[in-house]
Amino acid sequence: MSPTSIKTSILPPTVENLDLIATWLREGNVAAIPTETVYGLAANALDIAAVRQIFAIKNRPFYDPLIVHVPDAETLFQWTEIDEELRKTVHSLLEAFSPGPLTYVLPKKSWVPDIVTSGHATVALRIPRHPVFQEILCRSGCAIAAPSANPFGYISPTSASHVFQSLGGKLRYILDGGDCEIGLESTIIDISHEHIRILRPGKITGEAIQAVWPKKIFLENYSSKNQDNFRPPLTPGMLQRHYSPRTPLYLFSQKSELPLAMERNVARVLLSQEGHQGFRENDFFLSRDGNLALVAKRLFALLRELDDSHAYKKIYCQCPPLDGLGAAIADRLRRAAASSDGG
Repeated sequence: MSPTSIKTSILPPTVENLDLIATWLREGNVAAIPTETVYGLAANALDIAAVRQIFAIKNRPFYDPLIVHVPDAETLFQWTEIDEELRKTVHSLLEAFSPGPLTYVLPKKSWVPDIVTSGHATVALRIPRHPVFQEILCRSGCAIAAPSANPFGYISPTSASHVFQSLGGKLRYILDGGDCEIGLESTIIDISHEHIRILRPGKITGEAIQAVWPKKIFLENYSSKNQDNFRPPLTPGMLQRHYSPRTPLYLFSQKSELPLAMERNVARVLLSQEGHQGFRENDFFLSRDGNLALVAKRLFALLRELDDSHAYKKIYCQCPPLDGLGAAIADRLRRAAASSDGG
């Protein structure tokens, strides 16, 4: 059967369907399932053939590693090769932030498949909070590799319908857990060395981590723009161009910088409707009052809506301040705009 001829079904999370998807994954297949961050394309992380299906469906390069999702701290530690001191550090972070949208990059056990880690000596691990994902983990008995359920480099899906629009016909099942609560991928931290490095900002902010970790935290400024000096990323979401709509995306900071007010076929996306006077039909607002949690939740969905409408030749989007959750939103926007001149 050709991958493009598969009949894709969106299933509600009934007990019968949870058992169906758990068995489906355990038998070496893939399915899209919800997390609190974005929807993931899931497979048994220890089944190399199943993991290969993830890369094939997404058209994802093998140099981009995957996150492994596990049900609890005990299972997470089983995947790692760490000393007692580092274990205590991880345990303190787990107590504060997990289950939840925080991914830990740690030295891996020798049996962890290289296809999952792209050959790195570390593995990215997360304990998801979404009840549907937790049910699948427990019912399947598998650790689950699950990158975002979308074509590689495109806007991440935050609903089952987004997955169907992008990957319908390429996988059999999408488990519908409703709209994602957070809407941005997890924060990723590397604690395989002496210091914590934030490799990808997310809902769990650097300020929140700093409150638990007394030592200095570093923000990794990874860039793959210079292809002559290309370094394979240590974790997902670190490539220069990512999360990108097909429509060229351009960024601005202040409303006073809002460009091309009279240009037709241009969508203008603003963080807040508050204080914005005389808006036009091509103005779109991510929140009423600038609430960044709501901005994060709605960002990918709105970019998809504008992109799928084919009504606009360009999208201008306001970038938030680089503190707190704003750092994560700005990170996604900058990578999404990286292929646009001046973005």
